Amino acid sequence: MPLSTHLQGIRTYYWFDSKSWQTGMIVGTETVPYLSGPVSATKFRFSEDGDDEESGIYFDGKETWSSVIMGDYYLSTDCSLTAYPQDRVVGKVWNGLYMGSPAPAKLVKRDGSECLDADYYDFAFPLFKLDDITLFGDKPWTPYMPWATIERRVYHDALVMYDVAKGSPFKELDFWGLEDDMGITLPTADETGGWAIDGVAIFAFHQGLMAQADFQVGDGELGDFALLVSRVPMASVPVHWATGGGTVDWGQQGRVTYGFSAAVDAGGSAAGTLQFDWREADTKWHGTIDCLNVLGNRGYMSGVFTSGEIAGQYFTFGVEDNGEGSTASGPDLLSLVYYRDVAPIDCHEEFDFGKPWTNGNVQVK
Repeated sequence: MPLSTHLQGIRTYYWFDSKSWQTGMIVGTETVPYLSGPVSATKFRFSEDGDDEESGIYFDGKETWSSVIMGDYYLSTDCSLTAYPQDRVVGKVWNGLYMGSPAPAKLVKRDGSECLDADYYDFAFPLFKLDDITLFGDKPWTPYMPWATIERRVYHDALVMYDVAKGSPFKELDFWGLEDDMGITLPTADETGGWAIDGVAIFAFHQGLMAQADFQVGDGELGDFALLVSRVPMASVPVHWATGGGTVDWGQQGRVTYGFSAAVDAGGSAAGTLQFDWREADTKWHGTIDCLNVLGNRGYMSGVFTSGEIAGQYFTFGVEDNGEGSTASGPDLLSLVYYRDVAPIDCHEEFDFGKPWTNGNVQVK
């Protein structure tokens, strides 16, 4: 059951403790060729600080969901790709908490050259609860906006999914008091079977992932917390995309941190987001990308700033992807971010590059 690119679009999350941005988008579907019969998965691409990875999620259209693609691997009952592990209980949900019991599984590389134990499913299993959650609304926001100005909304029957770490004793969770603000009922030792919680994810009905957090297994303290800060719909599955993040050293002006993700479909409809943090100048901007032009290994983007002192002004910038690791032909490059307040800028205007990323990565596909 494929998800809607229009509803999900490009989603950007902000991790508060690590001060990092994470983006995700649907990039199509892939059929996993199990011997027992093919399974179609919705494919997602995630980017955090310039590092990209893909996963594929299977939905049966009823009450279960599970990852069937994890990077370059398919999840299988054995190394022969005989079947998807249907007996692995992952997503049965109803009011009240429920503990899944994952079955052993294997990770089989797409070309069949490698088979690994899916160790993650042996030490963690999910715990679910349905709650009415108060989170942020449809108006885009950034972590730099005054708290009182952020729009809030109640999401009924939201799915709160905890990761239970088997083998680690239960510790009462310290959720910074956010459970009261959101209306979340934290699990007890009886409900987890006496095991610790090491993470939580919150899904709203027909909205997807809204928030996620990591907990320290040893003491139950919140390690980091991420919230959805923007949702940009797409008309259909993208044919090109550009993602990246990291810092660029601009000499006497200091270092600037960038994070961006954009995609364009076959009809030319584009969507994306840009974050810009110039610390020496105490300047933070967030923008929406509405134009992407991919020419070889270069991606040209344009849009409008939605927060910061130049909110409402139009911008354009470009990146150059020169490969990964030892096979790279040189460092990835970035242009200046040009902006003006007169009229939208066309991303099909080409311009010069030249500033290498000090750290981070760019991918243009």
